[in-house]
Parts: sequence; C-alpha cells; structure tokens
Amino acid sequence: MQPLYDAIRGYLEIGQRAKVLRDRCLVISDLLTMLRDDLASNNMTYITWIIIILIVIAVIVAAGEIVVKYLNHFGGGKGIRF
Repeated sequence: MQPLYDAIRGYLEIGQRAKVLRDRCLVISDLLTMLRDDLASNNMTYITWIIIILIVIAVIVAAGEIVVKYLNHFGGGKGIRF
C-alpha cells in the first residue's frame, strides 16, 4: 500500500499544498500580531489623553484656588472664604 500512498500523495501535491498553507498561516499570524499591537497602541493613546485631560483639570482647579486665595488676601477679605 505504501507505493499507492506515495503515488496519490505525489499526484495530489500534498507537500506543496502543506507548504502553501503553512506560508498563509504565517502571513495571517503576522497580520494578527500587527492588529493586536495597533489595538494596544490605540488603547494606550486613549488612556494617555484621559490622563492629560485630568492633569489639565487639576491645574485649572489649582489655579482657581490660587486666584480665590489671592482675592481673599488682597481684596480686603470680601471674597469667598474656605
């Protein structure tokens, strides 16, 4: 049966088909790796923007507190009290 098996395998080009399939799987694997990296990069960009916005809000609040304290100190005590 071995000669028949070898003949059928040669006729159907199993070795060449397996190589093509392996090459295609490698391409798909590379594509999925790129997509995963891009998705992770997009998530990090989103998180980075959230952090930047929170820092800007914190700076605005701190600046507001400084202005209120300045107005209370130099405005004769007529401003908002904390």
